[in-house]
Amino acid sequence: MRFLLAAVAVMLTAYSFMAAQEPARFAQFESRTYREGDKSLPYRLLVPKSHKPGEPAPLIVWLHGSGEVGNNNTTQLRGIENTILSDPEKCPAFVLAPQCPQGSSWLAVGYNKPAPMPEPSRLLVGAVAAVQKEFGLDDRRIYLGGFSMGSCGTWDILSRCPDLFAAAFPIAGPPGDREALAPVIQGVPIWAFHGERDRTAPVEGTRAIVEQLKAAGAEVKYNEYPGVGHECRRMLAEPELLPWLL
Repeated sequence: MRFLLAAVAVMLTAYSFMAAQEPARFAQFESRTYREGDKSLPYRLLVPKSHKPGEPAPLIVWLHGSGEVGNNNTTQLRGIENTILSDPEKCPAFVLAPQCPQGSSWLAVGYNKPAPMPEPSRLLVGAVAAVQKEFGLDDRRIYLGGFSMGSCGTWDILSRCPDLFAAAFPIAGPPGDREALAPVIQGVPIWAFHGERDRTAPVEGTRAIVEQLKAAGAEVKYNEYPGVGHECRRMLAEPELLPWLL
């Protein structure tokens, strides 16, 4: 029993230490909160070193997966840690990374009729507009991407705001059963990514929407990785992704 208690104490101490250290890992991201009345959405903002005040720079919006929901305004950055999206020296765009609260999602599922836009997604659209106005960002170069639940949310938000984003890059998260989706978003260039061995988010859903988009005449690219499971690091490391977006 003493050994068990000691082990738990060590684990809690280690967890507390890691939690205390985590914000320092992402110090390059400014911690912010977007508010509408009594509603709020925490988010982090990366400002590229190359940005000059008044310059109409691009903006990349990153949506995390279900494992990063919460309210600490930090966990949502884990998926892009050590990628170009967290490097202000190399990233040529602003990066906005919101955190979805516990018990909610970036997408909504409706039965018999379209579901209302989830509150986190609605607040995100407001946060994007506020940041764009504050920094004078280029409203023709706003991009949306995400992983897992964030990828599913990418498809969902595109269906509601197809004119807001210049391009999108959903990773390992299909849109679900949305037969009429392709005609709605066919004007948005999309580069989709998925691992062939993904057991969390079935790859068949991404294959299906890609084929539907191609049939609709959309500008769509698709990378499927043989033997790869549910991940996003390899996809974010694609050297042509940012040049294609921007």
